[in-house]
Amino acid sequence: MGNGLETQEVQKRLTKYGYNDVPEKKVSFLTRLGKRFWGIVPWMLEATAIITFLLGKYPQTLVSKSSNDRPKAETTNPEQSKKGWKMVNHSS
Repeated sequence: MGNGLETQEVQKRLTKYGYNDVPEKKVSFLTRLGKRFWGIVPWMLEATAIITFLLGKYPQTLVSKSSNDRPKAETTNPEQSKKGWKMVNHSS
């Protein structure tokens, strides 16, 4: 005798309960995108960008794509250069 249900019992249960399937919910691209901007952290970032823009700091409002886009700072101390520290001269 084998394990499991007999064919008749399987057909009976399929008729009564159906297949053991969970329907997959299709979520639109716009819904997934919108969920990324919904929450306290995205709201804080959006508010910061709006305030920065309203203060007239237009270049700071934009987000740089990568750190390679930023100008490189020079260092005069070789020890700092080894550790990845960067000195910036703000005097002009």
